[in-house]
Amino acid sequence: MYFEERKNKTGKIFYVANERYVDPLTGKKKRASVVYHSNTVRARRQAERELIDKIDLIISKKQGVFKSSTLLTFDDLKRNWFETWKTTVKPQTIKR
Repeated sequence: MYFEERKNKTGKIFYVANERYVDPLTGKKKRASVVYHSNTVRARRQAERELIDKIDLIISKKQGVFKSSTLLTFDDLKRNWFETWKTTVKPQTIKR
């Protein structure tokens, strides 16, 4: 984790805590950041906790969406899609 000091257009200073993590879906490295407004030890620790929570939330969302055990083959995916699609169209369309 590393911290940066940045200025916006008006010259106001703010601080950013950055951390890199590996995206479980793609395997690529990504970056997450949290902004805090005072450069004290207490603010840095709070920013660090928020950043860890943010990364955990991102990773858990991505892992929850794609579970490899639910779909084993392309045929399973096709059948699941067809069952869902069947409820949204007319019977004549299904016959075609």
